[in-house]
Amino acid sequence: MKDLDSRDYDVSEIDEDPRFARARQESLFIQSFLGGGIVLVIAVAFLTGSGQDPSTMKFVLGWPMWFVYSLSTAAVITVISLAWLLLKFKSPSFAAVADDKEVE
Repeated sequence: MKDLDSRDYDVSEIDEDPRFARARQESLFIQSFLGGGIVLVIAVAFLTGSGQDPSTMKFVLGWPMWFVYSLSTAAVITVISLAWLLLKFKSPSFAAVADDKEVE
């Protein structure tokens, strides 16, 4: 039996847990997805707000129209992307999988 407190082992002997690999893939996907959404919102804000004379800007409830468009774009992107992600990649959670293994 090996000493569990020992730090003298070969790292290549350690098997990678597939849950960590899956979590890494999911985090990279989500980060790239959110990055794309941020770029799109900034593009909408820039395209609808740049080059305007502040005295002729339109306002909605005290907010400039370019800000309202950006907020609306972010809300629409969030709702559509969450719906798509939930429908496309719906899978049981780790807790549900662990519960199923205990039942068997």
